[in-house]
Amino acid sequence: MNASDASEQFDFVREQLDELDYYALLGVAKSATHEEIRSAFHEFALMFHPDRYVDDERKQPEALRVFKRGSEAYRVLTNAVLRARFDVARAKGALRLSADEMFSGADASTGAVAEIPLPPAAQALYDKAVQALDKGDLSNAKMHLMLARAKASSPRFDQLQAKIDAAGSRKR
Repeated sequence: MNASDASEQFDFVREQLDELDYYALLGVAKSATHEEIRSAFHEFALMFHPDRYVDDERKQPEALRVFKRGSEAYRVLTNAVLRARFDVARAKGALRLSADEMFSGADASTGAVAEIPLPPAAQALYDKAVQALDKGDLSNAKMHLMLARAKASSPRFDQLQAKIDAAGSRKR
């Protein structure tokens, strides 16, 4: 991309920032994978990181504003729970999550968070952990839960861990 194109893209994003949702801001599809989002954010950061504009008093504050929003988009879209919340809010017309939506319900006591669907790979591992627990196979239940946690984050994992721990205590 030449300097003129980069400048036009900078101005476009700066002007449209409040009208772009997280997917549009990073230029990814709703179905984008974690790796695609990471790669898109890398490209985004190369263009909008405020350190790139230290010598431009006009662009640096705007770059900082855009970069903060892009960082927010990356944080939301790479977190399974926040991404699911955003997808629900987006379906209702929201372009971004509010602070309350971003930080509320971090514990398992709220039903709303527990109902957010897991990514398919994490769901399959979670199901295997539940099945192993049902069979009394605590070793496999722990292993599958650990693998599920590596794929996603969910309060359901904490609830299942408590059940596994309780089953282990009863066996002793």
